[in-house]
Amino acid sequence: MSKATKSLGPNELIGMLTLEAVNLLFLGGNADEPDVRKLESLIALIAEAWELPQEALDQSKKIIDAEREAVRHIVRGEKAKRLIPQNELLQCVGSADIIQSVWGLFETAVRLDTREKREQILQNTKFLAEYLGMEEWIFHTKILHRNKVDMTDPAAPSPQISLG
Repeated sequence: MSKATKSLGPNELIGMLTLEAVNLLFLGGNADEPDVRKLESLIALIAEAWELPQEALDQSKKIIDAEREAVRHIVRGEKAKRLIPQNELLQCVGSADIIQSVWGLFETAVRLDTREKREQILQNTKFLAEYLGMEEWIFHTKILHRNKVDMTDPAAPSPQISLG
């Protein structure tokens, strides 16, 4: 039986969540952004569930801590040393990326040995799906499908999000 849904592997998940944590820091301009802590806890649980080497967790922590410090400097009007180039921040995540992330987190959850840790993954996955706009992508994909738009066509219109 072949796998119907592709998911991100543990290292890819950690990389994606690290980048999203940095995005949250810069979006809010708050070095102590509570939602970043949610992503950091997800990263730690992924490393634990998949028994990744400590270096994977350390690298993510190093990046987030450095970018957190950069936000502190920027807020004070100072120059900041950045580990993530500006052009890599705030990139739009597509529906396939969101689904692969969610599936990867579900696959991670079943590897954990306690209900409390699995529940933590579930709650933080709900937050991540909302933050990344999963429901918006599902809604707009339904509209495109209903209108028979071929999304494999590069000239096809992209979903427009209505703000009002």
